[in-house]
Amino acid sequence: MRKSAEQRRAEMREAADAIAVSDGLAAVTVRSLAQRMGVVPGLIAHYVDSMDVLRAETVGRVLTAELEDFREVVETETSTRNRLRLLTELLTRAGREGASALWLDAWSYGLRVLPIAAEVRAHMDAWQAFIQQLIEAAVDAGDVECRDPDATAWHIIAVADGLNAHGLVQYRDREALRRQLAKAIGESLGLSPEDLCS
Repeated sequence: MRKSAEQRRAEMREAADAIAVSDGLAAVTVRSLAQRMGVVPGLIAHYVDSMDVLRAETVGRVLTAELEDFREVVETETSTRNRLRLLTELLTRAGREGASALWLDAWSYGLRVLPIAAEVRAHMDAWQAFIQQLIEAAVDAGDVECRDPDATAWHIIAVADGLNAHGLVQYRDREALRRQLAKAIGESLGLSPEDLCS
């Protein structure tokens, strides 16, 4: 049975997401999509007006799914301090390499590709809001001290991003990266690294 246009687009989105995470944003091409979907490249070209837009949409979907997964797991904890501890673990866990590499790809592409830059900024804002909310909840609960949750959230994101980039090239082991992130978060919130790194 011939597939509908929407079915083809859904398959293309799924293929693009998988390729971006496993092989990088540059690997999302007409040829790679066709190969993964088992169709001729001309069919992909028929549905894709702009590879820049397709890659930007791919970045958006993958990063949205990642943040939703983080939020769902972190919110299983009722204690605000435990939520921060779990966040520290999740940000430095093994298995995030594909998502971390995609962030790096997207930042690099965003220098020259405006749709990708817009997606990256939107998702940086979403992460900022997520971490800021965790901090504000912990302050309200009396679990941490923080005068500027907005700036502190930005700092935490910057440190986590840098450490995850280090992890991509195996610069120090995963546990060392986790300890460094716990130290940075702890110092920002009046906690010891041990409070955040089990």
